[in-house]
Amino acid sequence: MIDSLDQYMVIFFVIILLALSFGIVNTMLMAVLERVREIGMLMAIGMNKWKLFAMISLETIFMVMIAAPLGLLLAYITIEYLGTHGLDMTGLYKEGYSAYGFKPIIYPQLDMRYYFNILILVAVTAVLASIYPAITALRLDPVKAIRKI
Repeated sequence: MIDSLDQYMVIFFVIILLALSFGIVNTMLMAVLERVREIGMLMAIGMNKWKLFAMISLETIFMVMIAAPLGLLLAYITIEYLGTHGLDMTGLYKEGYSAYGFKPIIYPQLDMRYYFNILILVAVTAVLASIYPAITALRLDPVKAIRKI
């Protein structure tokens, strides 16, 4: 049985991963659109469409392989620091917190299994988010792409 904290974490993960996927799609679409002439030239000289698809997808995966561990390390350091020293929320609605039985200083903690789950989910999200920009690159007409200014 899934406890309520796990249910909230799943909802939180879904929201964050949706935002992540939009960010990855936007970044990779910009990378593709900035290199329209280059991609058109590669297609004109006979580059295989699957190799072009793999090139865009691998670029996304490499970007995530660098960013995800760095982001997880930063998150771990932040959570450990705030878990020890606390996040003081006394300036914001102190009476509101005490009315519901919450303390104004929050000590966050996150189980280590969530870090591994996040890493796997981010990798899967990156692979799925790389599909649309790669398909957009495949749809380019080489002649029009080369002429584009």
